[in-house]
Amino acid sequence: MSNHKEYDPKKWDWWKDALAGKPVPLHADKAMQGYYAFRTASKQMPIPMAIWYVGDELKCKIGDTMQPDGIQYWLNAMRTPITHHTYKAVMAGEPWPEEIRITRSDGSTDSTMVGHNAADDDEKIFGDIQEWMDMAARALKKGTPETQADADALSDIATKLRDLCNEADERRLRTTKPLRDKVEEINGIYNDRIRPGKQKATDCLTAVNVYIKAEQKKREEEAKKLRDLAAQQGIDPAVISDEPVKVRTGTRKTVSTVSRQVLSITDYPAVMTDLAKRNPPSAFTEAMERWVFMLMKAGEKVPGAKLETVEGVR
Repeated sequence: MSNHKEYDPKKWDWWKDALAGKPVPLHADKAMQGYYAFRTASKQMPIPMAIWYVGDELKCKIGDTMQPDGIQYWLNAMRTPITHHTYKAVMAGEPWPEEIRITRSDGSTDSTMVGHNAADDDEKIFGDIQEWMDMAARALKKGTPETQADADALSDIATKLRDLCNEADERRLRTTKPLRDKVEEINGIYNDRIRPGKQKATDCLTAVNVYIKAEQKKREEEAKKLRDLAAQQGIDPAVISDEPVKVRTGTRKTVSTVSRQVLSITDYPAVMTDLAKRNPPSAFTEAMERWVFMLMKAGEKVPGAKLETVEGVR
C-alpha cells in the first residue's frame, strides 16, 4: 500500500505540493492539473505548459499550441512544475526567472537558458562568447556578490560562457579532425621508417662504446706499465704526461670517453738526439741528470757524461 496520499488529477493539490517540494507520487499515465516547464530536448529552451481538465477530458497547451494528446507530454514535464505567475510571465514574453538575457550587437537576443539561440556558425559563436565576456566583466566590476540573486546571476553567466566555450571547442575538434587524421597518417608513415634507423644507430653506438671502454682500459694498463718502468729505472714520474685524452671513433662524429695519455717511445736514441737540439724544461734535465748519475754510480758508462769528484766545503 502506498504511503502517498491519493491525489485527484482534476484538482490542483498535486501541483501545489510538488511546487512546495513535498514528496508526491508520479504516475506516467495520470496527468496532474497544473503548470509546468516542457522541454523538447536537453539543450532546448523550455516552453510553458498548462494541463487542466474539462470534465473528464484532458486539456494540454504547450506555448500557444493546444495538444490533442496531452498525456504523451506529461511524462516529460511532470518533474518541473512552475508557478502560475511564472507561466503567465513567460507566456507574455518575459524571461524565465533564472534566465539572464542580453541584446547582442546585431540586435538579436541571447539567454543563459540552456539551448537558447544556439550558434549556427563559428563567427556567430565567437561573437556570442565576446558578448557574454563583456557581460561577465560588467558583473565582476560590482565585486563579490552580496545577495543570493547576485550570486545566482553571476553563476548563470559563468555557466553560459563556459557552455559557449565548450561548444566552440567541440567545433574546433570537428573542424581539425581531418587535419589531425592526416598528420597522424603522415607521422605513421615517417615513424615506420625512422624508428628502425634510430634503433640501428643506437645498436652501432652501443657496440662502439664497448670498444671505447676496452681501449680505455688498455691505455690505462699501458700507462701503468710505463710508470712502473720509470720507477724501476729512476725516471721522475713528472716527465710522463698525465693529461686526459679522448678516444675518438668515426670521421663525422666523435664518440669519446676520457682516458689517460701515455707515451710510447720506439727509438730512444733518435728521441734523445732530437731533444738535445731543443731547450728541454728543467724538470726533464734534472730527471735525466739523476738517471745518468745513478747509472754511472753503478759503474755504467754514458757517452757524453762524466762523473767527477769535487773537493769542497759543505
